[in-house]
Amino acid sequence: TRLRQLLKFGTTIILATAILAVVAFAYRQSIYASKVATVAHSADAAVQLLNSSISETVSVVDLVRARGQDECEVATGGVLDELVFLATQLKAIVIADEGATCSSSGYGAAKLSSDLAMGAAQYSQANSIMLRPLSGDYSGMGVSRMVDAEVADVVALINASTFVSSTIDPNVLHGASAAFELDSGDVIVATPDFDRGQDMSQQREFVVRSSLYPFSYRLRVPS
Repeated sequence: TRLRQLLKFGTTIILATAILAVVAFAYRQSIYASKVATVAHSADAAVQLLNSSISETVSVVDLVRARGQDECEVATGGVLDELVFLATQLKAIVIADEGATCSSSGYGAAKLSSDLAMGAAQYSQANSIMLRPLSGDYSGMGVSRMVDAEVADVVALINASTFVSSTIDPNVLHGASAAFELDSGDVIVATPDFDRGQDMSQQREFVVRSSLYPFSYRLRVPS
């Protein structure tokens, strides 16, 4: 009788342990699924934010042309400064008109003008919209629309660093890193701990490509 009791007790312990293991596994899977959903939402949100900023910037570029202000004249700088002031994310506007260059004021405009003069970096294009990386560590991106070669080139500058980590909740995605990358392979901006050559064996990467413009968002989280 005692042996039966011991066997019954042992069986109960084994069953309880198995049930706890299943519950623990299900809980871990639930937490992981929730984390994956959070990562996917964060990546989608980041892409949508930059999409919106680029769309606004393209509207400003088109407005400059529609007003017939895409030529370098005495009053052009003041007009461009006003447009930059009114826009949400726009940092600068540069016009390259038959060898002459004019722009809004500020460091961003000077940096963009310098890059354009050097012909720095290739651009990525989609649906006539061109995105140009800036050289060095500046986290800006030039935005323009492909037009006839004889038409002045109007390029606007936005700062993508505003969005690279704004959708990442550090309490949920601890240790996450992210970057915006053009189709050309150029990284526009990345979080300080993002490393393109890092060991991915302990990381999981989520990549969301914009359906509107030639860029992607890479979000990495610990496995």
